[in-house]
Amino acid sequence: MKENPHLIIFKSALTKQVDLSRSRVYHIKSFEYTESNMILFNKNRDNSNFFNILDKMQYNSQSNNVGLYYVVNLEGQNDIYMISDPLELYEKEYVIEKYCGTLDERVMGLSTVKQIN
Repeated sequence: MKENPHLIIFKSALTKQVDLSRSRVYHIKSFEYTESNMILFNKNRDNSNFFNILDKMQYNSQSNNVGLYYVVNLEGQNDIYMISDPLELYEKEYVIEKYCGTLDERVMGLSTVKQIN
């Protein structure tokens, strides 16, 4: 079975920070990496409008994007990772930001959410 491409990106960017055997990893959504999207994301990440903001953000195949990943640690804290998804194939993915926290059921109900491990 082929490995999920989002899991490949996640593992490439995180090296050894997450024990995949003790965690569930979800790709929440990928969207265009713009200043306005980052402002919207950071401004709304901790409020009830977060679902609506994420739902409206779109991926752009002609631009740099970011992937949002959610790690549910079966033994402790949950983390949210924003990982680069560069347009140029020679550019390596990296962690832009790590947030501690839990995503609510509305966000987890987005049609883009997939468990990748």
